[in-house]
Amino acid sequence: MFDRLSKVTNPIIIATFICGYSPSAFSGGADTKISCEETYKHFKKKYEGGLKNNDYLEEQLKYYIKKCPNRKGLNVLMAYLKITMGENKIALKFSNKAIRLDPNNPSALHVKGMVLGLLGRHKESLNLLEKSINLEENNITFWVNYCSSLEYSGKTRKAVKECSKAINKFPNNSELYSIRGKAYKKLGKKEKAKKDFKKSISLKLKK
Repeated sequence: MFDRLSKVTNPIIIATFICGYSPSAFSGGADTKISCEETYKHFKKKYEGGLKNNDYLEEQLKYYIKKCPNRKGLNVLMAYLKITMGENKIALKFSNKAIRLDPNNPSALHVKGMVLGLLGRHKESLNLLEKSINLEENNITFWVNYCSSLEYSGKTRKAVKECSKAINKFPNNSELYSIRGKAYKKLGKKEKAKKDFKKSISLKLKK
């Protein structure tokens, strides 16, 4: 997952890949001022419309974060953007800020988990990714990232176990079969790996 992530440059794609536009990323605190509401809606609309210029998007985010500092969602989005720009330590800073605003926000926890993984802090990363799933268990993107991170970091048997659990919930997701196939291959279970790779390709062709 981490090697794939480094090749993605469009912040809209990366946010979809990591977060799946989780509604939790966009909620604000009770102390958010009404004057900031329209500003936030305006930015969210632009974001979802598909801004592709990283510099412009960063400029916009900085402006809105300054205007609406209690919007955890904006800090989550800035963390995603900084990941796409290869600025992982700065991404960590923004993910930490989002968590301070809401310690149990699934999207904030998830993006911090992703950043920690990119920084090589895999144990902490996996703990946060797992916690985000426990808080938002029907987010398929959370599951894909978690399973991929397990396989990538060498937690092969657990990757198989968690992939199987996720496949029971999302039987038509090609990524999960591919990840489990890689894990099976590492474990020397070639036939099971072959079966999963075949299933993954079959599901991709149906799209």
